[in-house]
Amino acid sequence: MLASHITQHFNLTLALSCLLFAVSQFNYGFDNQAFATTQAMDAFDKQFGEYSSATKTWAIPAYFLSLLNSLNYIGFAVGS
Repeated sequence: MLASHITQHFNLTLALSCLLFAVSQFNYGFDNQAFATTQAMDAFDKQFGEYSSATKTWAIPAYFLSLLNSLNYIGFAVGS
């Protein structure tokens, strides 16, 4: 009895809505991971970072990385 009651409310619109939510969550995670991977590239560090003569490496300052990783959430909130 319960199974037939649930299936009568399941239709194509509900299935497509669930699919849209699932794909949206995938894209959200994929977007954040792509940006984090970009920050880890040596070319990105050399282009936007500062050179440390003590360690002889390029690095992006921590405050700038924190801004890069947090300011995109403002865009998510405004775009929602």
